[in-house]
Amino acid sequence: MAGCNDKSSKINDDSQNNESSVSEITESTSDESSEADNSAPENVPLDYSEFTLDKSTLFSERDLSGEYSKPDAEIILSDNGVTIDGNGISAQGSEILISEAGTYLFRGSLSDGKIIVNTDKQNKVQLVFDGVDISCANSSPLYVESADKVFLTLTENSVNTLSDGKSYTYEEEGQNEPDAVIFSADDLTVNGKGKLIVNANYNEGIASKNEIVIANSTISIKSVGNGIKGKDNVAISSAVIDITSDKDGIKSSDTQQISTGFVYITDSAITVNAQEDGIQAESAVIAEGNNNINIISGGGYTENTDVHNDMMFGGGKGFGGERFNNIQNNQQSDSADSQISRKGIKAKGYINIENGNYEINSCDDALHSNYNINISGGNLNLNSGDDAINADNELNINGGTVNIATSYEGIEAAFINISGGDTSVTASDDGINASDGTSQGGMGTLSDAGVNISGGNLHINAGGDGLDSNGTITVTGGNVYVDGPENNGNAAIDGNGEMLINAGSIIALGSSGMVELPSENSAQNIAVITLEEYCNANTEVKICDNDGKAVIKYKSAKKFNSIITSTPEFENGKEYTVYTDSTEVGSFTVENAISYVGTFNSMGGFGGHHGGGGFGGKFENGQIPPMPDDMPPPDFEGERPDMPDFQGGERPDMPD
Repeated sequence: MAGCNDKSSKINDDSQNNESSVSEITESTSDESSEADNSAPENVPLDYSEFTLDKSTLFSERDLSGEYSKPDAEIILSDNGVTIDGNGISAQGSEILISEAGTYLFRGSLSDGKIIVNTDKQNKVQLVFDGVDISCANSSPLYVESADKVFLTLTENSVNTLSDGKSYTYEEEGQNEPDAVIFSADDLTVNGKGKLIVNANYNEGIASKNEIVIANSTISIKSVGNGIKGKDNVAISSAVIDITSDKDGIKSSDTQQISTGFVYITDSAITVNAQEDGIQAESAVIAEGNNNINIISGGGYTENTDVHNDMMFGGGKGFGGERFNNIQNNQQSDSADSQISRKGIKAKGYINIENGNYEINSCDDALHSNYNINISGGNLNLNSGDDAINADNELNINGGTVNIATSYEGIEAAFINISGGDTSVTASDDGINASDGTSQGGMGTLSDAGVNISGGNLHINAGGDGLDSNGTITVTGGNVYVDGPENNGNAAIDGNGEMLINAGSIIALGSSGMVELPSENSAQNIAVITLEEYCNANTEVKICDNDGKAVIKYKSAKKFNSIITSTPEFENGKEYTVYTDSTEVGSFTVENAISYVGTFNSMGGFGGHHGGGGFGGKFENGQIPPMPDDMPPPDFEGERPDMPDFQGGERPDMPD
């Protein structure tokens, strides 16, 4: 009797080469693509700005319905023999072969068996599981070798289990497919209102060389490899999925076409505990609808043991330059393990989050894109051992709630655009950092980067610079609250280019040692307040007009002795009084673009406008500024000075 221990048959060459594009996600009986070839030439990176997605093509009616017609065959599985009533299917021992299009209803169990689908390429096959339990010791218990598309339909309230062994046997040396509990060389849909349990002991849980669609099903996966991997795409609708994996949780891997390699999730509840990336896609991760997504990657943020050795005064940078790229691992900085990606959600192209709830606890970045990240809605709670949100090009936040509770740097991108929503950032280094990556710690290097705030509410609590840009900073609306550094080596606001406050409200607290000022070209009046003594955390800062009306009021998260603030209510010619708690600390009359209270004395930086004393002014071409007579120039040779440790202590609570 032939069984699962027999060697798997070889995958036909034509099935290996059939890679469908997004536009082919249809119920057509033809496998011919009507779309022009948009593959990238070898070694030429894809231009993800050209990525588009027609969401109407993602799910067919048959994908979503989970219904099935009268079966062409009914199969009872048993170790005592497989019973078949119908046509298009045969069994040799515990190995079952489906060779014709049709619908096949399965019940029962096999302790060592498998189902193989091998039909003509134009055929669709529906497998209906109604209480199925199949284990296979040395191959895939479900292997789609050839078909146009296979539907795995789970009957309502049924529980179905598929498991493999720790090693696979192949017919020929060098063969490596199948390599998953459910492996499909062609399109695969899992639907129906039943439950599927997948135990992957060899490699991946569910894998397809084309697309994977999951609709309305409940799936639980434990995998020593990736949980779910669809080369062309993974599209999930109204599903409940729980994945524990030693590699990535959900993955789409096609690198050859702009239109493929994406993960799309809508109206689903997904829990991922992955040792590597939670969700990873080549072109895009798109999440919309009423999602509830919970991701732990790499064991979570507490597992990040990297030591960030930064130059100068314990923050992210020296005198206004970008963070030095010097990360040493406590164990082995050059080990293969240190190169493993452990991000929450990662894409080479886009990450688009439009709605839903997201809890991400990541060893590395929580959200990471090599291109753009767009957040237009939803609730995101992020804890990261590195950057909470990192985009190589643009980050756009125009809605939703983003709460970054733990991070090294909170938000980093070349261009950071905030036009709506509520964003709260807690970071041990910079809270927000706009950098295009061209500067590696250069002092005052101006790069093609910028922070643009036009709406929404932004709270920052940072151990390094609060609001930082290697280029420009422009505020034209919204409310910005910054609890900046307690040390004199960083600034609450730090820009290497022009810093403009033209509208909106901003209050930035920090230390006076490295204060940088917005530009006098700002359209809105600004007040700069320097205190003789530090105020403690939870001190209320209040600025009142002559009528006693508070035009600015904010309670600090930590100690400070410097305040930079601007509000539309600062009117020319009017006097304002500054209070810390109930103590009056000074007053000013708005006459110029920038009004001062106290003695302003800054070491300065290179961005924006700097007041008297210290370095002041801008210096071209990265020159080291002249030092005051009583201050020696910094010594960049030998050992760095000791850095304050922002990694271990408790974070101050953010104000309400």
